[in-house]
Amino acid sequence: GAIRDWQRTWLLFGMEWLLNTWCGTGYGSRQASQSRMLSSATRASASVKTAGRPGSQLYTVDLEGPDGTDHLPPVVLVHGFGMGLGFWARQLDEIRKHRRVLAFDLPGMGCSDRPKFTGSTTKEAEDYFLGAIRDWQRTWLLFGMEWLLNTWCGTGYGSRQASQSRMLSSATRASASVKTAGRPGSQLYTVDLEGPDGTDHLPPVVLVHGFGMGLGFWARQLDEIRKHRRVLAFDLPGMGCSDRPKFTGSTTKEAEDYFLGAIRDWQ
Repeated sequence: GAIRDWQRTWLLFGMEWLLNTWCGTGYGSRQASQSRMLSSATRASASVKTAGRPGSQLYTVDLEGPDGTDHLPPVVLVHGFGMGLGFWARQLDEIRKHRRVLAFDLPGMGCSDRPKFTGSTTKEAEDYFLGAIRDWQRTWLLFGMEWLLNTWCGTGYGSRQASQSRMLSSATRASASVKTAGRPGSQLYTVDLEGPDGTDHLPPVVLVHGFGMGLGFWARQLDEIRKHRRVLAFDLPGMGCSDRPKFTGSTTKEAEDYFLGAIRDWQ
């Protein structure tokens, strides 16, 4: 409704396809949206199926690899929170040149089932996702995925820290200074990378990731940016390896203060 009012203000017409794609909740609409994201080559050759426990089945795209790669384990693509397998649309055709690819929608997202979540703890949230993924894994007779699952959904600090570290290049890990900074209880996990000689007088590049992510989002850019100046990248509160201060507010303003207060203390 708000977007349509905005659209009329700008005298923009013909946006219904965009709006239905972006906010369609029916299965047919979601499936059509996913399909439009994939290339014609992917759509023509993909095997699409659902797999897992009834009521928690995961919508899956299965792409065979080239001849002679049947003995290799498939590449399994797991998207982030609030996304879908369409996130990988630009990579699928390239990856399948080397081996088989399996990409699925997480429970409650994309075209997968929407099992009701009745928990209230981090552990119950983790079990909600991991249980569905493990059932999906057994359907495909895939083994040895525990490292992937623990990396993707580990909630303990040690597991989260190991996951972040694996995302960074060996050069970054070898030279980065890692620290926490900010108010006790709301400290932000930070990677500090010095720039080249003669750049100490320049302000650092500060990288702030999006919601539901972590500083690992910048893993591929860090080495390039630090060639020009110092880089500071941190995990937002409640994400990555930063502290998880309890949020007790109920308004947008309180949510804004939750994040901005921690960032100002870090600053």
